[in-house]
Amino acid sequence: MPCPLRYEANEKNRADIFSFICNSIEKKKLSLTLIMGCLKITYQPILQVLRTRKPVQSHEAKVVQLWLNLDPLVEQTFEPYSYVGNNPVMFTDPTGMYREGPGDLFNTPQEAAIDFGITYNGRSIIQYREYGSTIYKVIKNGKTYYTYTIANKGTNDGVSPSKNPTGTIAVAYVHSHGGYEKNYNNNNFSGDGTIEGRGDKGYAIKYKINGFVTTPNGSVKEYDYKNNIETIVNIDSVPSDPNDPDRKNNIHPTSDPMIKDSIKKINEAGEVLRIN
Repeated sequence: MPCPLRYEANEKNRADIFSFICNSIEKKKLSLTLIMGCLKITYQPILQVLRTRKPVQSHEAKVVQLWLNLDPLVEQTFEPYSYVGNNPVMFTDPTGMYREGPGDLFNTPQEAAIDFGITYNGRSIIQYREYGSTIYKVIKNGKTYYTYTIANKGTNDGVSPSKNPTGTIAVAYVHSHGGYEKNYNNNNFSGDGTIEGRGDKGYAIKYKINGFVTTPNGSVKEYDYKNNIETIVNIDSVPSDPNDPDRKNNIHPTSDPMIKDSIKKINEAGEVLRIN
């Protein structure tokens, strides 16, 4: 699991600490933004760039932490060096490798499915890989909410949704369908509405839970397994594939919030990437 370095920085020791950190990071090819009081120092080892900003005098001590090795579950979490998505209020991380729930809480399974699409549909399109999660109930202060698990990453044409935590009740599954492919009907649920027909609908019938799919054209759809009915839940919130002739919105796949957040952090450290 990632091992952090922790420093207590102040006016007297900041030069020695920063020199040591830079030497350590340069070996790992990482970037660093160090904030001590009102002094902000950014260092990009590859470009050998060093920037300092000090608007006012400050003697305030700050704690500086960073990871020097990659999270072994980075392909699932997309967080190579951060901790619980930089959201320790909502998440925990008992193993040090990935965050655990509950995550963001929603009033309906449909809202949870839309948020899944906002989080995962962009990378699914870019990578031509399906992602899958389980939506489950969370009881908080006597009220019922819904959240979803960290998604499993599948192949181009399938994924096994990650399971809900032990002791919770699954109410639906949600998955993405990758990028647009001319000869593949990936804007709709697969299957014929029977267990024997397998596919997305067969999975819902087998486990007796509704299914959601986020598609290349930017739709979020729900499958009611009891009545064998498909409905469109949303078409204007999740990233869509520019190559899809049936595209429902203009949200580019790079608008995926986690990718966007990563680019923002790189910009803050080295100012080398831009978001169009």
